[in-house]
Amino acid sequence: APLLLIFVVNIVIIYLATKLQHKSVPNSKTLKTVGLICWVFLVSYTPTISIIVLNLYKIEPPRWFYQFQNIMLSVNIIGNPLIYTFTQKRFRRYMVSVLFHSSTPRPYLLS
Repeated sequence: APLLLIFVVNIVIIYLATKLQHKSVPNSKTLKTVGLICWVFLVSYTPTISIIVLNLYKIEPPRWFYQFQNIMLSVNIIGNPLIYTFTQKRFRRYMVSVLFHSSTPRPYLLS
């Protein structure tokens, strides 16, 4: 039930973000980021929801479907940092400094 609630909340967030994006909203980049994160969540958790529903009806999914579920959950874990890296300048700068062991101060983390 909690996963289903999260699933529904993500659909509502995508709906609201899309609705607000058509208006003149100052944080449209943030809305795009949130929308992308929600879509990645929805797509990556669809196999998990499918397995839950199939189990409710006493239907056993094929073995390969569980492997697909694991791959999709990995996509969710990998997706968030990638989305933030490509959509948020401060996060991108931070990631570059961490990955390349930059010794320069990171004042942009405080702003």
